[in-house]
Order: sequence, then structure tokens, then C-alpha cells
Amino acid sequence: MGGRSVRAALVDGTGAILFEVARPTPVRTRDPEAVLSVIVEVGRAAEQAARTADVSVAGFGFGVPTYVLGEDWLLTNCHNVPSLEGMELRPPLAATFGESIACDMDTNAATMGEVYLGRAKGCRRAVVAILGTGISFGVAIDQRLLRYTSGTAGDLGHLVVDESSPVRCMCGGRGCLEALASAGGIERRALDMLRDSGPGASVPRLGREGPTFSDIVQAARGGDDLAAGVLREAGRHLGVALASTINVFSPRLILVGGGVAEAGELLLRDARRTARQLASPYHLSTLVAIEQCGLRSKAGVVGAASMMLFGQA
Repeated sequence: MGGRSVRAALVDGTGAILFEVARPTPVRTRDPEAVLSVIVEVGRAAEQAARTADVSVAGFGFGVPTYVLGEDWLLTNCHNVPSLEGMELRPPLAATFGESIACDMDTNAATMGEVYLGRAKGCRRAVVAILGTGISFGVAIDQRLLRYTSGTAGDLGHLVVDESSPVRCMCGGRGCLEALASAGGIERRALDMLRDSGPGASVPRLGREGPTFSDIVQAARGGDDLAAGVLREAGRHLGVALASTINVFSPRLILVGGGVAEAGELLLRDARRTARQLASPYHLSTLVAIEQCGLRSKAGVVGAASMMLFGQA
């Protein structure tokens, strides 16, 4: 589950997706039951697909964009889906799908998907950065997740990357990576630049909300300088955060996933360059690559399935 969509998939032991369904996340409601109903809907659809294909289901894995605490999966720090704050997710899901269920923060799930079935397989020190509606990082050392802040490696998506930025993040801070390089942050930056650039800019202007992230990527691939500049700027912000991450964790591999990573080299080229300019040469000496997740946009659902296929790390 993310801030924009709730997805479910039927995944086999090799990581292949046999069925997939998605629904919009109900973010404009204060009712957690509205969100829960969508989770149940897509989960039931995947369960029905398994029956149709005559395959058995080992269990259900859930990835959520929040901290997950305790045996009943208390959800906290839910600034991208605020209606979930304080909800205990395990009891209603167990009542619906049975006891063979597992839950973790979505980025932790995606990280282990890459460790078990993606590009981080066999890598002793890997960082996975997931950029979408929100931004968070997972860190795996010797095939196990690093967990010391509410079951995570820390709120690395909220590293401050521009202390002079006036942009206030959903977390309440200012100048965070998430505020500046998430899908929403990129859309806001593009809209601001459009307003300043006058009628000559070619990024599509769709209503009062401005261009979507997909519009920006499409325009940049078509040669639009403004759109390309917005993505380069976001890439530099990402690179600043990655430099600090490199200095702290000395990873051998950094993988970038989520919807924003679908911009590919339009984003990653500047992220890579900035990280290598800023990080300590000592810690850079162990880094092999900064590249896109091998599972691409499927890392979340494959990672959620991996909790049932391989256990939680």
C-alpha cells in the first residue's frame, strides 16, 4: 500500500507475478475503515485469482507506508495516509485472511524482495531507497534488515538535503528529501517553475493541480528543458541524501525504486554524480553501483510476498 494506490499480487516462489490488481488509496478520508476495505478488496481479488488458477496460497504479506509496532501491528507516523494513525491492523486482517499473514513497512518489504529475488541477491550490504508519494530507505546487512528505529533503519527519507528550502514536509520538518524529491515534491516544483516561466513552457498544465509526475517525465523524455531541469534538481537532492547514507552505512549497492525511480537516468544520473562528489572516498571505495531496483515497480508486492515465502528478516 502506498499514498496513491493499494496493490495486490499473486506471486510464485520465483518472484513471478501471476496476477495483479490496484485501486486508488482513499487518502481524503479520516475513516481508517475506508482504507481497510480497499486492502481487503484487492487481497480478496488476489485470493480469487489463486482459486481460478488452482494454486494454493501460502499466506498474505502486507507492506504499509508507516511504522508497524507490536504484535497487533500498531500503525504510527502515518503522515501520507493519516487516517491509519493509531490503527491496529493485524486483528481485522487476521479475521479476513486467517493467521498466515505478515506485515512490515513497505520499504522493508521492497528491500527484502530485492535481497531474495532482485539485484541485491548475495549482496552483503545493500541500501534500497523507495521514492513515491513518500520516501524511505531500507538497509540490509548480511541478508537481514537493519532495525533500530521503530523496526526500520531510521527515517532516512527525511534527511535534510536543503537547509535553505522553504518547503515544509508532511512530517513537519523543512528541507527534507521527501518534501523535495517525492512525486508530490517534484510536481510542486514543476508547477512553481511553470508559473515563473510564462506561456512558453511545454509541460502539460492539467487543471489547477498542475502537471503530474508522469507528465513531467514524458515531457523531459521529449526534450523539454524545464521538465528535465526539475528531475535533475530532484536527482541532486537524492544524491545529497545518498552521500550521507554512504558515509553512515558503507553499502556495496544502492538500489532506487518506487514510482519516481521510473524516471530512470533523468533522475539517477545527477543523483549518482552528486553522491560521488559529496561522499567520503573511504566509504565510496566499497560502493559498486547506484542503480534502479531490479524488480522495478514490482518490488513492493514481490517484497510483501517474500515475507511469506522466506520469512521476515
